[in-house]
Formats: sequence, C-alpha cells, structure tokens
Amino acid sequence: MKSLLLSFFLLSVFVLKAQSFDLLYNTTTSPEVIGLSEKSGFYEVRAYEDSAGTRFPLLLRVSLNGALILDSLDLTRPDEVLIDEFYYSRDHLGVIQTISSQGKACFAIEFIDTLSGFLVLRNLVTDTSEYFVERARLYGDTLFVVGSLRNPNNSMDAFVYQWDLPNNRDTIINLGNSNPSIDLASDILKISDKLYIFKTRNSTANCNTFNEVLRFNLDLTLDTTVAICNSISNSANHSRYIISALELPNSEFMISSRAEFLPNPNAPNPEQIGFFRWDTSLVEQQAVLFGKHDSVALEANRAVSRFPGSNSVYIGGTENYVVNSFGYDTSDSYYAITRADLLGNVIWTKYYTNNTFLHLRQVLATSDGGVLLAGTSYDDKTAVGQEKDIWILKLDSNGNYPQTSSLGESLSYQAEILIFPNPVKNQLNIRQLNSEKALELVLFDSNGRIVLESMIDNSDQEVDVSGLPKGIYFYNIREAAKQSNLKSGKLIIK
Repeated sequence: MKSLLLSFFLLSVFVLKAQSFDLLYNTTTSPEVIGLSEKSGFYEVRAYEDSAGTRFPLLLRVSLNGALILDSLDLTRPDEVLIDEFYYSRDHLGVIQTISSQGKACFAIEFIDTLSGFLVLRNLVTDTSEYFVERARLYGDTLFVVGSLRNPNNSMDAFVYQWDLPNNRDTIINLGNSNPSIDLASDILKISDKLYIFKTRNSTANCNTFNEVLRFNLDLTLDTTVAICNSISNSANHSRYIISALELPNSEFMISSRAEFLPNPNAPNPEQIGFFRWDTSLVEQQAVLFGKHDSVALEANRAVSRFPGSNSVYIGGTENYVVNSFGYDTSDSYYAITRADLLGNVIWTKYYTNNTFLHLRQVLATSDGGVLLAGTSYDDKTAVGQEKDIWILKLDSNGNYPQTSSLGESLSYQAEILIFPNPVKNQLNIRQLNSEKALELVLFDSNGRIVLESMIDNSDQEVDVSGLPKGIYFYNIREAAKQSNLKSGKLIIK
C-alpha cells in the first residue's frame, strides 16, 4: 500500500511540474495561428496555410513536453477556418470563417456529434454584407459572435450575433456607423446580467482614442457606451486597436491591447503593450504598460489568458515590430509576455526571440501554471529565401524555457542582452531576451575610470545616467555570480 501511495505521489509531482519547450513548425506556404487549446495530454494549435489566396485549415497537436504528434492540413475544406470551438450537450460546436456560394465572406456554425463524428447541423450566416469573425463565446444556451462586416458600399461596421440555441432563434445587430476603414468588435463578455462588447474604430465623439466598450442588456438593447481613453495612471497613455478581454472575480474585467505613449521623445509613434483593469461600472481601476518605449508594438489576437481558478493572468504581444507593407520584415522582433496577479500587479515581464521577425498571435494559460505562446516566424535568412513558419513557445510559471535542443524540429536560442537607447540622455534600458540572470553594468569614462556600477536583476530594467556628463563611455555587462563578461560596447550620453 505504501508503495502504491508513493507511486501516486511521484506521478502527481510529475504531472503538476510545469513543462517548457519551444517548437518551430516549418511550412512552405504562409501560415497564421488562429487558436490554442489544452486537451487531455496535449496542446492543440489551430491555424491555416494560405496558398495563392486560398486558406486551408491546419491542425497541430503537440505533446506536453514539446513533441509534434500531429500535423494535419485539410485540403478538402478550402477557406473553412475554425475560429472558436465549444462543447454543447453531446455536440462539438464550431464557429467557422468561410465563403458563401456567392463568393462573399461569411461564417458558419456547425454541430458535430462527438460520438459518431457526423455533422448534425450547419447554419450559414450570410446576407448582402460580408462578415469577418473576431471572437465567439458560449454562455449557457446562448452563442455570441462578434467581428466586423463590410457593407455593399464597402464601408465597415462592427457587429454582434446572438443565437438562442434551445429556441433556434438568432439575431444580428450592426454596431457601427458605416466607417470607411476600421470598425470592429473584437471581444465580448457576459458578466451577471450585462454584455460587454469591446470595439475598435477610427475615432469616438468624446475621446482621441481607437477603442470603446459598449454595455448591453441581455435583450441586446444598448445600455451605455464608454470610450477607452486616457489612462488614470497617465493621461498620455492611449489604448489602441484590437482588444482582448478577460472576466475577473469581483465584477471586474481585464482588457489588453496595443497602447500609445505620446510624450516619449524617441519616436513619433512609440507603442507598448498595455493592460487595463476595469470594473463593471466601466471605471478603470489600473493601467500598466510594458515594452520598449521607442518601437512599435503589436497586440496578439488573443492576448490575455487565465487558467480557471488561477490567481494570475498572462498578457502578451509583439515588441520591436516593424510596420511593413509586405506584412513582414528582415529585422528581429520578439514575444513580450507579462504575468500579473488579479489586481494587475506585475509579477514578471520577459522577452523571447528566435532571431527572426516574429508576430505573437495567441496566449494560453495552461493547467500547470505556465503559458503557451504561438505566432508566426518570418526568416529571410534561410537557404530557400523568404520563409514564414509557426513558433510555439511553452514557458513555466517563472517564464523559463530550456536553452538546449528540444524535440522534433525545435531549436534553442542563446540569451541576448539589449542596451538602448544609444545615444541616451536620462534613462538607459537593459533588456534580457530568452533568460533572466543577475547582471552587473559597469560604465567607464574615456580614461578607463569606473563612473557607474549598477545591478541588473530584472529582465527589463532602467539605469539612471542623467547625473553623468555628456560624452563617450564604454560599458561591460557581466554575470554577477560568475563575474564573466557577457557584452561590451560604446555608449554615448548626450
């Protein structure tokens, strides 16, 4: 009996231990990641491959230790992309972006019997407009879908779709104002007896911002609209573009998006990843920005995630992103991920790169306390030239992942240290990629005298150099425990 108990204890410890890995999935076309989910014993990545303008569904399954156990490209269902999936009664319910027989973008809702695998029902939602789905959520017996629609005159509007499943009654509401460019609903939450719809548009009547939250009654009558405007923490911080939302305890919710930091002198449009905690009275409680101040950031499509019952959340995006009309660039960008408690207090922020042009699409908190990240990796340095792949990264609860070769097509990437801006005036940033070690910065003047020493014990840390005279300096960054030099260079203080 003792032997059995010991075996069970050891098995429990093994199961609860957070796994970490990275996996680069090579493709010959142009993939995009649509969704992540954790199943029994593996992770599932929903994606598509774009071949000459036609999208084919791609399903990847990855074991808990990072082995690729399935890659299935479905050539029988062109332009059928699964956006979200649920289980309702004994059926698998899928919300699918597709194209109608008239060649218009629309969406379908499918019910598949989980025992037989047979299609039970397919409801195609289409009319004279074209529909582009951003998010679907199932609350009890009611399915909600939000996104954007293109009117016959090519103007764009946000929409919300509701399907009362037991009564087979559906409703669709246009939430827009025939905006010529950006107008979409990117997420929806049902909290108590209200619906909260998060919308992105060009402008609002009462705020210089791109986002707003609409509160609806359950019968889809509008209660109120509030612009997501200047942060209470800093009146110059603006939330922008696609919002991901997450319900929190105590009648609160968290939203995440790209955020603009206007007074930064280093760039005309500096952006960071921002997350904001609001209550259901639509009052902001906290706002946090993280990322590189003088570069463009890009929000993930599903950027904020909490495993049910956990006391923390994960928020992610892409940093050092370069806007390019081709949709990719030859520079290196990196996944940025923050773990925070339910009040929005940051536990840690870390950055990861595989030395390619990255775009983080999906963030999923996992049952072991860690987080799964997935997005695209564009590499122009391969033997075949331009190549766009999928990079999947699994971190433990401390943001660690192995620095040695892992399974399948997985690669490992060396730790890297960034020092910016250079020239610098007041605050020097030291950023660690792919690791977090206790470092020491030593600054020398042109005569070799030490003028500044500073411990670096975070993955992203500022060092105040405002007290030093203008001029040319030299720096060493070394690992504090080993006193081994990791990086050296020249620094200009202006």
